[in-house]
Amino acid sequence: MGRKIYTCCFYCEWGLDMKKKYLIAKLVTRGRIENLIAFFWGVAIFLLPFNVFLVFWQPPFAIQGSFNIYENFVVYASELFIFLAFILWVYEWARGKIIFSKNERLILEALIIVFFVGLFDAFKVVNFGFTLLHLFPFLATIMVIWFMVKQVLPVLVVKKIFVASMSLQAILVIIQIFLQESLGVFLLGEPLIGKVILGTAKIVIGDQSFIRAYGTFPHSNLLAGYALVAFFYVSSFFEIQKSSQYFWRICQVIIAIAFLMAYSEAALLGLLIALFLTKKIKIYQGIFFLFVLVMLMLSSGHAFWQQQQVQDRVLYAKISVNMLWHIPQGVGLAQFTDRMAEFSPIKLKPWQFQPVHNIYLLLVNEWGINWGILVVVGIGYFIRRYWFRLNSWFLVLLLTFLVIGFFDHYLLSLYQGLMLTGLLIGQVIIQVRGVSTKLR
Repeated sequence: MGRKIYTCCFYCEWGLDMKKKYLIAKLVTRGRIENLIAFFWGVAIFLLPFNVFLVFWQPPFAIQGSFNIYENFVVYASELFIFLAFILWVYEWARGKIIFSKNERLILEALIIVFFVGLFDAFKVVNFGFTLLHLFPFLATIMVIWFMVKQVLPVLVVKKIFVASMSLQAILVIIQIFLQESLGVFLLGEPLIGKVILGTAKIVIGDQSFIRAYGTFPHSNLLAGYALVAFFYVSSFFEIQKSSQYFWRICQVIIAIAFLMAYSEAALLGLLIALFLTKKIKIYQGIFFLFVLVMLMLSSGHAFWQQQQVQDRVLYAKISVNMLWHIPQGVGLAQFTDRMAEFSPIKLKPWQFQPVHNIYLLLVNEWGINWGILVVVGIGYFIRRYWFRLNSWFLVLLLTFLVIGFFDHYLLSLYQGLMLTGLLIGQVIIQVRGVSTKLR
């Protein structure tokens, strides 16, 4: 019975033929402005993997020639299209052209409350102006969730656009790995990477070092997160579409290559734990894959107690705990890096100004311990309630990112990470609504 429930939920999310025809007909028959909203939303989804932005403000004390994404205010290309879609959506709503169901109204009210909590949070911080600027990506995240829930574009269309964009990323990644350097497409957001360039993430095999894949992302770990989502999106296509399977299978293969070339240990470990918890793999298989992962890490030049990045992560954790001890009410949205020097046991170097590599610690540091506990309890309640009701592969994806959150911060600290969080939360709400409908 449980299997039938979340299978039904899966088809509710992706749509049976009748539902797909209805959604397509809706796209054709709705007004010009609504179609423009859908177009802007689709462009925003396609542009998400491209790290294209304009710097509007950076602190006056920034070191000349340096750039720290956590201490600047930038506007991304995809963010611009999200706001264009939102402005038109508000215009249509004001004209009475958009109708809400009861559930949609409740969801919208909850999102508005969350935004105003963030706005109120801005008034209690030391650097009010900086926090106020960072409400824009926070608002963009809320809009992503809402556009997913409202299905401005059908979920299947959104996911196909996302996969198409990530397939292009995967091709770029394969060429990067072959050349072992940037391709020079910096206008698309590609970072400057290479074997001899400082700051480039690398792996060491024997006496040879190799760069990790970046694509147009600011870091390999973020590429791995996006590739993982795209891989699962393609997997779900095969459940409802018999046509074009060869095309999507090719996309899935090159996206899987991009995921592996990113060599994100947190993503690999998270995926392994998620597969084990959902019983997709047996205990002995989990032990074997964990052994292989550890061997890969050791053979890649990892000495955990000596690695600079590991020492830095321990330092960030100490700063986080010290900050929480002295300011349990939270330092404010996007304020961790701005305040971390006050709670550091050592003088920080410029490149060490970055968030703690744990989204749960980062959440309580910036929003306060009360909100942190509320979110963690909410996640626990959700998983317990819907464990056997959600589509099992979507549950694997969700658990993977919850595990990644223990080892990285990008889901809350970087714009592209926030957008990925918004997509996942929107999909969670869609799945829960589908389950609730089937259980009535």
